[in-house]
Parts: sequence; structure tokens; C-alpha cells
Amino acid sequence: MAPRFAALTAFLKARLSRQSYCGLHFTIGALLLIGATWLFGLIAEEVVTGEPLSLLDVRFSAWLRAHHQRP
Repeated sequence: MAPRFAALTAFLKARLSRQSYCGLHFTIGALLLIGATWLFGLIAEEVVTGEPLSLLDVRFSAWLRAHHQRP
């Protein structure tokens, strides 16, 4: 069974190794980029559909404008 997954095991070891070029750093960076893109998609969907998150943003923006003091 080990020879069946030898290529996959070698790939995962290279991705999670600190010694290999673009190993662990690349993997963590890619995961962060995927997570940030997913979060942006959730926020964009909230804005487009007018969900409570975007309504809170509008209220907060209005509060900031109302309490803004010019120097």
C-alpha cells in the first residue's frame, strides 16, 4: 500500500518541509491567500445582498461622519 501513495507522500513532505525550496512558507502563504479570498467572497456576498453586516457598516459610517471633527 505504501508504493501506491509514495508520490503523494513525497509531495506532502516537500510542501511541509522547511528545507525544500518553497516548502512550508509557500504552503502557508497559499493557505492564507485562499482563506483571505474566501473571506472577501463572504463579505462581498453580504454587501451585494444587503445582509446585516453591510447595514452595520452603513450605520457605523454614518456615526463616524456625524462625530467627525475638522481640525
